[in-house]
Amino acid sequence: MDDIDKPALEEEKVVEEIDNRSEEKYRKKLEKFEKKWVKNMENVKEKYKEKCKNWKQQENDLLSKLSSVSSQAGFYKIQVSESEEKLRRLEDEKIELITKLTTANASSELYRSLLHDPSSTQQCWPSL
Repeated sequence: MDDIDKPALEEEKVVEEIDNRSEEKYRKKLEKFEKKWVKNMENVKEKYKEKCKNWKQQENDLLSKLSSVSSQAGFYKIQVSESEEKLRRLEDEKIELITKLTTANASSELYRSLLHDPSSTQQCWPSL
């Protein structure tokens, strides 16, 4: 080899070495970034799974409460219907009792008037 070619060859080697170092440095940075990104995505995935689990639990709790409230509503609806029927019967009994009381009062008034006024007895029953 010529002495003239030696510096060019050495320069080429130096440039190639610099390129290799830069490439390796870039590759290491890229690997580091990739590891960091993968770890971050795993954390995001875990948080997402945890949120999904919490949402499912909340959904199940709400469905359970809804079922409970629905069954209670059905129970109360039956109770209201029974109470309304009982109220209707009591109202009918009240009307019947008022009718009987009114009739009894009228009979009592008539009987009292007959006891106090003997002439009215003869008017009502002339044969007495």
